[in-house]
Amino acid sequence: MTSKPPKTLKLLLRRLLAFLLHSTGFLRIYRRVRLRGRIPILTYHRVLWPDTTDPKPQPGMYVTPPTFESHMRFLARHHTVISLHQLAHALRSGTPLPHNTCVITFDDGWRDNLIHAVPILRTFNLPASIFVVPAYVTHSDWFWPDKVSWLLPRLRFPLNSHFLAKHPSLHQLQARNDRSQPAVDQFIDDMKLLAPDIRNELLTDLFRLADGQECPTERLLLTWAELRALADDGIVIGSHSHTHEILTLVSPVEATTEIHRSRDEIKRQLGTNSFSFSYPNGNVNDELKADVENAGYVCAVSTRFGLVGAHDDLFCLPRIPIHDDVTFTIPLFACRLAGLL
Repeated sequence: MTSKPPKTLKLLLRRLLAFLLHSTGFLRIYRRVRLRGRIPILTYHRVLWPDTTDPKPQPGMYVTPPTFESHMRFLARHHTVISLHQLAHALRSGTPLPHNTCVITFDDGWRDNLIHAVPILRTFNLPASIFVVPAYVTHSDWFWPDKVSWLLPRLRFPLNSHFLAKHPSLHQLQARNDRSQPAVDQFIDDMKLLAPDIRNELLTDLFRLADGQECPTERLLLTWAELRALADDGIVIGSHSHTHEILTLVSPVEATTEIHRSRDEIKRQLGTNSFSFSYPNGNVNDELKADVENAGYVCAVSTRFGLVGAHDDLFCLPRIPIHDDVTFTIPLFACRLAGLL
């Protein structure tokens, strides 16, 4: 038996439970109690049709445009949406916020945010923050996980024995002979644990194993000109580090450079200070929090699952990840907003 049926069953059970909680009125009562004094910061990445892009995004990385529109309509109707800057100010000053307050954020700075998400945000007059990676805004290169997603289906087995001896993870890939999306996603997750130099060497060798094929030159991320227009339109631009390295895997000096250089480049390009920071992959420790604060940021968000309370650390604010497979219905989305499912 493959792993897909259990996952599908889990999603069906989750959807059924959300429907029951929603239809019986229990969810409305729970949300009223659960969200009292607590604020969800929503984390989006991409807004697109996954079947129209190559490589396909990982399941946890996107919502479709109709799903996103249904989310924003729900928020406009049932929540007070404020900017991350407003939330940080309220937390610092102790200013009470309206019941059912929430915040919308996007990580990475994908172009599909401009194409699909921003028009919907404008329709409902909702504020949002986009965390960008300046090194990738400047050129049209892809993030390494997208390169891996594009490369793995193009590998031809059996792989060269030299590379198998060099990279143990390739042994497992060849033994499974599985380049399905779940297998690719697992390979990417495993690569995230590697030190950057080892990961980059593995990526270089994957290109060699793919007979030197190069990724398409299609631009996936926003340009500085597009970000200027978004900033002028009220979208807040934050920092997601300079090159999107996982900061706990690089030296303290490199981490400091990533934090400071990204803020400096955003100010140089957009003429405004970047007051908020998003830790790449959510990896954070006390040293990084202090570094972010010392760099002049006002707050920072993590990938820690949870709702923001009055006494949360401003430099490690929790968020609620939003992606299509767990929020494609309003009952599922409403459960997610309350920190359920």
